[in-house]
Amino acid sequence: MSEVKLKKGEVVIFTDDYEVFGYNAKDKEGMFYREVDGNKYLVYLPDTKEWCEPKASILRRKKPGFAPVRFVRFCKNIRMLEYTYED
Repeated sequence: MSEVKLKKGEVVIFTDDYEVFGYNAKDKEGMFYREVDGNKYLVYLPDTKEWCEPKASILRRKKPGFAPVRFVRFCKNIRMLEYTYED
């Protein structure tokens, strides 16, 4: 994967086998949301409506720097989980 930062909502394609709840995402498109743990990304798979954290090395950018309107709108509705429970 390129060193240039990905744009939220950008389309990425899985270049290697990657299984998500019995679904092989190889050659499938996903939506980049954010970087999570150094070399991993939080990616949404529209086909399964599931989230995953693949390594950057198994992804390639479809159109670098471009995010489809539907994914930009989807990203605006995403919120990180906030823990509000106090002991």
